[in-house]
Amino acid sequence: MSKQCTCGRSQSYPFCDNTHAQPSHPVIQTINPHAFSYFNKKDSAENVVVQVPKFISKGMSKDLIDVFEKDELWQDVGFHKASNLFHIDFTGNKELADLWEELVSTIKRATEIVFKDKVVNTGLYIQKWPEGSYGIKHNDMYNFDGSIGNLTSRIATTLFLHSPFTGGNLEFPDHELAIEPKMGSLYLFKGGPDNEHQIAEITSGLRYTVIAFWDFESSTYTDEELQGMEDSKKKWENYMKTGEGL
Repeated sequence: MSKQCTCGRSQSYPFCDNTHAQPSHPVIQTINPHAFSYFNKKDSAENVVVQVPKFISKGMSKDLIDVFEKDELWQDVGFHKASNLFHIDFTGNKELADLWEELVSTIKRATEIVFKDKVVNTGLYIQKWPEGSYGIKHNDMYNFDGSIGNLTSRIATTLFLHSPFTGGNLEFPDHELAIEPKMGSLYLFKGGPDNEHQIAEITSGLRYTVIAFWDFESSTYTDEELQGMEDSKKKWENYMKTGEGL
């Protein structure tokens, strides 16, 4: 049996002879709950946000951003000056594509650890926030007018890639909580109306985030809720085509 791997990806390759290529951008090696940070409601022990530090390396962040910047499919996100990338093209870069899949799986594992339940992914995209952009107060399950949006966005995770910026705090006004994001860290929080949040204006640089939404495997919905989500989906698709309707 070969000796313990020291290449930096021991989670993926438990044993090796250390002769394969050293990866320049290992994904998180282990999820250590003892390293988590908790942000609570004011005057309460109830957690609002959980931070998992050092979730992604600078090298992988750079490689991902290089791929994102080559893509021409960025779309208006509905917030001031911010944009979304829904489809990522890893053509010709299988190693990075594999690492991306590993990264998403690791985010899922972290989510299940924090919320102590099995989850399924219900949305995933990249967000780019340039200088002057900001996000108004909202929640992830209901539309701005209070109608049903996507009730399967029960949990939101935000991964901050290593891209220098100032401003752009993640704010929860109702809880009097403002978090200054740490590059490379993952933040997890409930996406419902009791946890409305906003993004402070980016004052310099580019704020790159990997946004994912999750629902519990055990969740069920009424016919009315399902219809509401279908109607909201059509409204969103129309907005993406016409820029109107939200």
